[in-house]
Amino acid sequence: MDFKGYGPLWGLTSSMNLNGYRAHKPGNMDDGTIAPTAGLSSMPYVPREGIALLKTLYLKHGRWIWKDYGFTDAFNLSEDWVAPGLLGIDVGPIAPMIENARTRFCWDTFMEAPEIQAVLPKL
Repeated sequence: MDFKGYGPLWGLTSSMNLNGYRAHKPGNMDDGTIAPTAGLSSMPYVPREGIALLKTLYLKHGRWIWKDYGFTDAFNLSEDWVAPGLLGIDVGPIAPMIENARTRFCWDTFMEAPEIQAVLPKL
């Protein structure tokens, strides 16, 4: 869809929106709501795009969407709406995934765990 802010801003996943909490995805489930966790948690997979998103979120929209503990759960520029707070399940993946993009520390530590090593041959 073509909502205000789309392009430099992106991130569809389940999050708060004007009417509560719901899944957002391309097509009829897209109402212009952007969830920072979706894009920022994708940083290991698309680092250039993730860093560009982070800079845009913070430098251009930070006054509006940055809260005490990070970015708000979601926002919608087309509706001039920002979620009133953060949800741990949504904001929680951001820091570990940025660290994975930087150093792979979380992934490497996980892969070294004996429980993971034991199950890998079965996968």
